[in-house]
Amino acid sequence: MKLSPKVGIGLKRLGNQNLIASDSFKKLVEISPDIILKNHGSHKTDLKELCTSKSDIVKECFAALLILLVEAASHDLDDKSFRSVVESYNFNPDRLKLLTDVYEKRKKDLRSVLFRLQHSIPQIIDVSWRLDFCIKSSTCSDNFPIFFIQLIGEAATDNTSGGIIIKKYNFLCSLEELEELVSGLKDATRHIESLAGIK
Repeated sequence: MKLSPKVGIGLKRLGNQNLIASDSFKKLVEISPDIILKNHGSHKTDLKELCTSKSDIVKECFAALLILLVEAASHDLDDKSFRSVVESYNFNPDRLKLLTDVYEKRKKDLRSVLFRLQHSIPQIIDVSWRLDFCIKSSTCSDNFPIFFIQLIGEAATDNTSGGIIIKKYNFLCSLEELEELVSGLKDATRHIESLAGIK
């Protein structure tokens, strides 16, 4: 598992006892899985309480901790691998044990949330279209094309059965609107390819 340099700096600061006090570290580690799981009610600790004097550093460390937990869970790291990753950021044995214990205890829940997120975003799997020409209608007398577009997408269900729902999205558009749609999709594709480093 490879983390960005910015996350590495945040984790090194999180492991530094001079920057993050032990009680603040414990609270950050305990609330972080609940923040990811959106289970805010179990901890009443507000991040503002922990950000008394070094708020920018605490926020940076907290963000790095959240990224570490999400990435470790998404890579399905076992305890030994997780421990070796955390050790590389100079955590002392007490902090290392606390963080590893929390990860071990909450890993299954974190992976469950990641699985639901991965499959809950609808994905377009097919497109169909039809071109009609409006020769004359009650509202206008010009000839113009009308495109009937149907996007077929799949999304995971909200339950834990893992089923897939096929949804159809239908809409009408003019030639100009269709050109705008195609141009927007091409721009999005180029942007994603540049982010991913694909040429």
